[in-house]
Amino acid sequence: MLVRAPGTLDAARVDLAAEVVALLALHPDGVHPTVLGAAVWPRGVTPDVRDATVDRVRGWLGDGAAGPRLVTAADGRLLLGPEVVVDWAVLCTLLRTAGRVAGTPAERDLLGRALALVRGPFAGGAAGGAYSWLPRTGLERTVPRVVTAAAHRLAALRLPDDPAGAGEAARSGLRADPCAQVVWRDLLRAEHAQWGADGVRQAATQMREVLADLGTAPEPETDALVDDLCPGARAVAAG
Repeated sequence: MLVRAPGTLDAARVDLAAEVVALLALHPDGVHPTVLGAAVWPRGVTPDVRDATVDRVRGWLGDGAAGPRLVTAADGRLLLGPEVVVDWAVLCTLLRTAGRVAGTPAERDLLGRALALVRGPFAGGAAGGAYSWLPRTGLERTVPRVVTAAAHRLAALRLPDDPAGAGEAARSGLRADPCAQVVWRDLLRAEHAQWGADGVRQAATQMREVLADLGTAPEPETDALVDDLCPGARAVAAG
C-alpha cells in the first residue's frame, strides 16, 4: 500500500501508519477505534498504544483546507476527511463513468485515466503479518478482476489504430495481475501489430518467465495464439 502524507514520521512507524490509513481508506463510512485496534493489532493492543498511533497518523496526514485529514465523528468513528484522495475510489468512479459512455472516444480516455492509477499488485509490498484484515474486504480478488477487465477492454479498443496504446493498456492490467492470461494475449496481439514476429517472441518469452516464477504455465488458448501469430515462437521461448 502506498500512502503519501505531507507530515513527518519516524521511518520505523511508517508501515504501521500506512496500514491504519489503508484500513480507513477502504472503509469510507468510518471505523470505531475498537474495531481498528482489533484489525491492525489482531494479537491485541492496549487503548493507549492504539490511541497514540492514531494521534501520530493524524499528525502525519496533517490538516487541509477543510480541517484535519483524519477525522473523529460524533459517534467516535475514525474516518478520512474529504480532501484525502483514495486511488481505488477514483478508479472505480472513472470506470463507472466509462461504462455509461461505452463506445465513445470518452470511454477510451476514462479507461486510460483509470489504468494510469495502477502501480502494481493490490497490497504489494505488505510486510509479513500486516494487513491480516484485508482478506475480509474481498478486495484481493476484486481489484485484479476489475483492473484486468478494464485493461482488456481498453486494449481491444486501442488495438486497431493504436497498438502501442493497446500494449500500454495490457501492461497496466498485468501490473495488477501478472497471471491474467487474457491480458497477456492482448499484449501478444499488440506486440505483433507493432513489431511482428520479433515482438511476439519477446513478449512470449517474458510471459513464460513471469508465469513460471508464479508457479503456472500458459493456457492452451495462449499457446494457440502464439503459434498463430508466430509459428515456432513457442518452441524458442520454451528453449
